[in-house]
Amino acid sequence: MSGIGINGQAKGGHIDEEQTVQQSQKTNTDKPIPIIQEQKQTESNDKKSISKSSAELSLENFDQVVAKEYSDMIKNDCNCNIDKRSFFLARFNELISKMDDNEKSKKFDDVLAKFQSKPYLILAYIRSFKDKNLATECADKTDIISVEFQKDAESREKIVSFMSKEKIIEYLDKYNKAFKKYYEENKEIVDRVLNKISKGQALEGDEIKTKNDLQQYSELAAVLQTGIVENTNLSEDEKKDAQKKLDEIIKQYPTTFYNLYTQSLAEFVSNYQDSLSIDKEKLTEILDKATDNKYSEAVQKLSEKTAVDSETGMLKNKPEEVVASSEEKIEAIKQEIEVNTPKESTLPQVELVSETPNQNYIISPIFQAFSSISSFKELKDKITGKTKIKNNAEEQSIIDNYKLQDTATQGNLLQRATGKLRKKLREATSTSAFEHLFAIGWKDKSVSATKEDKEIIEKRKKEAA
Repeated sequence: MSGIGINGQAKGGHIDEEQTVQQSQKTNTDKPIPIIQEQKQTESNDKKSISKSSAELSLENFDQVVAKEYSDMIKNDCNCNIDKRSFFLARFNELISKMDDNEKSKKFDDVLAKFQSKPYLILAYIRSFKDKNLATECADKTDIISVEFQKDAESREKIVSFMSKEKIIEYLDKYNKAFKKYYEENKEIVDRVLNKISKGQALEGDEIKTKNDLQQYSELAAVLQTGIVENTNLSEDEKKDAQKKLDEIIKQYPTTFYNLYTQSLAEFVSNYQDSLSIDKEKLTEILDKATDNKYSEAVQKLSEKTAVDSETGMLKNKPEEVVASSEEKIEAIKQEIEVNTPKESTLPQVELVSETPNQNYIISPIFQAFSSISSFKELKDKITGKTKIKNNAEEQSIIDNYKLQDTATQGNLLQRATGKLRKKLREATSTSAFEHLFAIGWKDKSVSATKEDKEIIEKRKKEAA
């Protein structure tokens, strides 16, 4: 059994807490929610409008400023019904509406680095381009197999709908290679789990974890499928070619896995049908044609089943009002987080105002297929020198994984980095990430190291000028 980790998102085949949260947070990014222009205050002298701080708001300070705005608004208006995600999205749309396409294109790399933990903002940024070609260029740069994007299926699918044919084909090739590697290394347990799922039999131990891994693959395939359908850059023939390739890839494996894929497809459409740009009947027609009518069969089964049996890991019939999250999945994730969360406190820890650092997330199985790093703990041990780096390929995997972490986690890892790797990680840290860290009081491992970091920022700015 290879070291495949759980990433905390597995909706295929069951309804979980995260799915419920995502549904409650669904927002039409084309229609920013109006912002309350003036917050309630007990004294008129203390009144502050959100628009007043607009001139001070920038991409660099966005998280701190908007988190404080939201916090102040909630404190001063306990009846406010704007959720945090909607508030951040509205303020972000307000900010980027003042930028032209050329400026947005130049800043996209920094936006990717800074807002990894908020995929919906990256989507909003791509959507804001008037130039369709620039939107596609930016979509093609976005890594939809990263940990954060696996937690936001809707944003993930929408970004696929902006991608070029070449990029989608690249993802399909990666998907094929990744799943083939995973299946070959774990064939015995995968076949056993798929067989048990099809028969509704109980899963035990590593079988539960394997089921979650398989769901990650099936969900990615579902996201690619619907993204292809919604893509406005592709001709009908190009869409058919891409769908055919995806179907051929999945049909290489057991029929039971194909059933898991169509189930994920049905669940995705059900969860996000209000935000899909295509008519439901037309979508059903297209997906049925792409799956030999298996999609409609999965939709029918989904309508008959509404919860997960914690003993079997299978869907079971329940009244809608008592639908619950899968206890076995939650417990498995808790155990994985406990094992992989860093425990050291020898250096000051950075905590972003708006987000929890990315330290609790497990490296995705999809990404693992191209990487020698299988968990956050292993990544941390390699960076801190606790575990020896074997070769250049592994070193590159470490750097690639480091880039996928959010800003706060990068700051904590850089503090602990040793040897030549530290220099390379420093180079891999974007200017915007450094500036964001310094803005919230971060310091490197020593006074001289902090000074060098700041000198690097100044040097980069001069070179870019």
